[in-house]
Amino acid sequence: MHRLPLHTQTRTLAAMFIINSIAPIFLLIALGKILHKTSIFPDTFFKGLNRLVFLIALPALLISRISTAELEFNAIYRIVLLLVLAAVATLITAWLIARRIKLPHEKRGAFIQGSFRGNGAFIGLPVIIYTLGSVDPRAEVLGTVVLAPLVVLYNVLGVSVLVHYGQERKSSTEAALTFVRQLISNPLILACATGLLLNLSGLRVPTFLYRPLDALGDAALPLVLLSIGSSLTVEPLRGAASPSLIASLIK
Repeated sequence: MHRLPLHTQTRTLAAMFIINSIAPIFLLIALGKILHKTSIFPDTFFKGLNRLVFLIALPALLISRISTAELEFNAIYRIVLLLVLAAVATLITAWLIARRIKLPHEKRGAFIQGSFRGNGAFIGLPVIIYTLGSVDPRAEVLGTVVLAPLVVLYNVLGVSVLVHYGQERKSSTEAALTFVRQLISNPLILACATGLLLNLSGLRVPTFLYRPLDALGDAALPLVLLSIGSSLTVEPLRGAASPSLIASLIK
């Protein structure tokens, strides 16, 4: 029987790994869009699903995974540092481009935030868990733990940008209060902080509480992707297309 050359086998295996890891993500997103388009469920269902994911399912996932993770601080530090530098560099690039194309002041906040802010929770986690998690469970845990400081970073930078470019200019005190309210009311930040505190303190969530948290966490990823699919909209490209495309290219 004729065997393929080794490099061809390697490429084939790599392609199959990518397809088997990424395709389920897009299929679930497509299913969410189909369910929404066919009106099998009412719009109120998908609005409720979005709230369920953001307020309960994803926080449960973060608490259950982070609280029981083995924290490899050297690896975490290096990855977080890399991603922080990338986010800051992207923000600066977007700010310079916004000035270069003379984007109106009131639109710069959305443009800059759309350029640098990654979607780690809703897209990053499924990619990490469905790809790296199938190769090495430690990579899945590492990706989940790394998300904690990134969620804080994106919110810090995002709120700061939007407050600075907001239509209503606020005093430094008002801006600081708005910033703090955004942070302490974000369920993902609270979940990351809770998971880290439990982990670092050595405390363990009682089994009768951990099991429902873990079950909700397992359900979070497919629910996240269905939610994303249901909220996707296709708009005709008009005058705002250029800044939107530029922001996407920067991201």
